[in-house]
Amino acid sequence: MANTLPESALITTSQLIGFIMYIIIFTPMMFIRPSRMQPILFASFFMVATTIFGIFVWTVASNGGAPVPAPLKSISSSERSQSDWTRYAKTRRAPVLNQLFGAPLTITICATLGVFATSAVKQMYGKAIWNPISLFEFLLSDNYNAATRAGCFFAGLGWASSTNLVQNSVAASMDLASMAPKWIDVSRGGLLMCVIGYVTNPWRFVNGPGTFIVVLNSFGMFVSPLAGINIIRKLNWKVPDLYVGNKSSIYWFTGGLNWRAFLAWTLAIWASFPGFIHATAGTEVALGWTRTFQVTWIVGFMGGGAMYWLICTISPPPGAPYVTDCMDENITVEGVAPRTIDYENKSGASSAQVVDEEMGKKA
Repeated sequence: MANTLPESALITTSQLIGFIMYIIIFTPMMFIRPSRMQPILFASFFMVATTIFGIFVWTVASNGGAPVPAPLKSISSSERSQSDWTRYAKTRRAPVLNQLFGAPLTITICATLGVFATSAVKQMYGKAIWNPISLFEFLLSDNYNAATRAGCFFAGLGWASSTNLVQNSVAASMDLASMAPKWIDVSRGGLLMCVIGYVTNPWRFVNGPGTFIVVLNSFGMFVSPLAGINIIRKLNWKVPDLYVGNKSSIYWFTGGLNWRAFLAWTLAIWASFPGFIHATAGTEVALGWTRTFQVTWIVGFMGGGAMYWLICTISPPPGAPYVTDCMDENITVEGVAPRTIDYENKSGASSAQVVDEEMGKKA
């Protein structure tokens, strides 16, 4: 298909058509409640795993082997959205083994297979094509036949089947719903994030591998201080107060915002910011700033925790929030009546699934 778009668009006509088809298929999935997505996730896992091993086997077999690559640094942001899904577990300890062994194992296997596949591609074609989607496009332009088209179609379908749904849309929609539950539910939050994602021209993020990798690696710069702050909090929450939206809640702080956490987060990321600007814009900075950005996770985690502890020591938060206090059966939340739900007749379902279903009936 001839490209009718200007070079400044950073996307071809065929790519734009594919993106529109993806929007048509993906957007309606926002109306599926998270507790009912398990069949889709099982299918997605099978498709993604098949795609990863398929690419690895094809590249290595076609090249007659793969050279041993140099070590590569990688980071995963999967852990940030785990709580959005573990809340649907049947017990508190159900996700422990999966998180302890599943995440490190799958990340290591995927990274290793990807590195070997990229090394084989480089030996075959003379250039390292690290992005699977870019590899598919290259193969279609280099050897456009029925077998290549079919292989690239099913491989692309495998990649597109779960990543955006699990890591981005659902996780973001839950966060938005928790911030403004009166106006936003999980479906509306997902639709909002879809619109924002579509209008930002997401293909520009993968236009150059350098920029894309920097964006992924810099994610830890913004998240690591939050992890440090949570550790200082001792992971304790006064659950009833989380559902109170006025000054009587210990989490109301100042106008509903915890300025201590915002200040600690700001102070923790500033040390990595010059290195981040250098990595993304190429601005010259001192070598020390670059080295700091290279260990941004450690700096952010330690700095965020230390700053939050120091600020809270100088200006303690009101209400002694660092104690565990869970809801008892007599406490109700406005809009939900837990005591009217028949949990006993819903064996095998987690409480989050039950509430999710009950809220769906009322919607």
